[in-house]
Amino acid sequence: MTSAQFDIETAERLGRIRSNPNPRAEGWLRRIAAGFKASMSWGRNLDRAAAIDSFKNVCAVIGVGTILADFGTMRVWMAAPCVLVAGLAWYADYMRHF
Repeated sequence: MTSAQFDIETAERLGRIRSNPNPRAEGWLRRIAAGFKASMSWGRNLDRAAAIDSFKNVCAVIGVGTILADFGTMRVWMAAPCVLVAGLAWYADYMRHF
């Protein structure tokens, strides 16, 4: 194969790629960014007073001091389930307002 043939094949391949781009998001980071954008748009539609009141109630029930003291001895892998449970408790309390 000569360099001229290689250049022609490469140009043809690039032309096909430009005319038919990959429709999927490129990589896992773009999918995470898209999910973050979707969650931000969901958060903008919340009632601010109800969200703050629910956050206060959840912190009172769980006990912020207990959470902060427990982080010193908690394993790192347990932080995600704890945040998930706190988020679910907040959302349940938030929905109580409506």
